[in-house]
Amino acid sequence: MARSLGVEEGVFARLAALQSADLRAVLLDVAARRAAERRPADVLSHYERDWTLRASTVAPAVSRGLENRAMEALPPGFTELSLAPHAPLGTSSVLGNLSQDRALTTIADSEVLSDSTNVLALECALRRRDTASRRAAETRLAAADRLLRPREGAHFRLIGLCTAGRDRGSFAMQLGALRQHLDWHLGVISRELPSVGLEVRVTDLSDGVHRSALDERLVQPLDAAWPAARVRFEDDRQAGRAYYTAACFGVDAVHPDGGRSNLSDGGFVDWTAELLADAKERLLISGLGIDRLAVTQPG
Repeated sequence: MARSLGVEEGVFARLAALQSADLRAVLLDVAARRAAERRPADVLSHYERDWTLRASTVAPAVSRGLENRAMEALPPGFTELSLAPHAPLGTSSVLGNLSQDRALTTIADSEVLSDSTNVLALECALRRRDTASRRAAETRLAAADRLLRPREGAHFRLIGLCTAGRDRGSFAMQLGALRQHLDWHLGVISRELPSVGLEVRVTDLSDGVHRSALDERLVQPLDAAWPAARVRFEDDRQAGRAYYTAACFGVDAVHPDGGRSNLSDGGFVDWTAELLADAKERLLISGLGIDRLAVTQPG
């Protein structure tokens, strides 16, 4: 990058090594110089061409209604939070092992919220930092936020859920959390889209270790409890294999013409185990796309 810009090698390394306050002062000065060169027409042009700066095409009243109904249906024990619009630098890349350009980095060692479940995991870790708290009960958090993904050129509203708990053996904690999350997702989606077919795709990431338990205690019971939805294993799923552990799932709307709209996704991650340096910690995350739900219609 330095060579292509015609600057001295090592400049970026020296900038990265600055104390946060000093780097912020440098970047503020750069931003001020760039802003000083702009005219009102330049600001308008930027707003017009960059879709990540534009207002959502989903009506606010529709989003509010969906979110209110979804939050009212949260399973027992969940606490709803209102998250800050930015998170610590590296929240996505350090926890999720994703490229830093997935988030919009600020000049204050923070990044614009790009995935609420990352921040909910941080909050779970804070609440479970005391060993007694970890053993006492599971921590269940939920939040509805607008997320920004600059690399994808999009911002959208999403409800994120996190369940943090201890491994109790026999995959019991994991199965209970999966069932609770999926019942919520299916309940919300089927209520909002009563005439749209649904399919739940469950992927075993344990190399078969938990396959029987997932089948007997999750897939089959879910399939029986939700007759309007097809619940099946998806063994050839590739997305998220480097992100999720143990098991993951997706929920799709299936249209009469065979088309699909992915509305929900979730799975286990090792974030709280790493944050708390406790290998017995388990964390299930999932997200429901409010904007996707709002624009998904029958036919």
